[in-house]
Amino acid sequence: MRVRLNTDAAIVGSGGQQVAASRIVTVALDSTGSATLSLWSNTDLSPSGTVYVLSAFSAIGQLAWQGEVTIDRDFILQEDSDLILLENSTDALLQEQ
Repeated sequence: MRVRLNTDAAIVGSGGQQVAASRIVTVALDSTGSATLSLWSNTDLSPSGTVYVLSAFSAIGQLAWQGEVTIDRDFILQEDSDLILLENSTDALLQEQ
């Protein structure tokens, strides 16, 4: 899975620390389709309106899902054959491949 911010942003209350949109974070999904990843909450970033662009790939490297998400809390991305579940504590998106 690859994750990146859609635009450069500053971390609110950090004294000006930046999160660069050009930084792509790559994390491997395990055999159950799960991964652990730490991201800044979009509410802690300025300017407002930032989103994360997530791209999930099959075991053979084909793009399986791509979308923009806003992170408020921890989330879970799970792949189960033809379905991908993106879940946080308030919402869930079920995507059929």
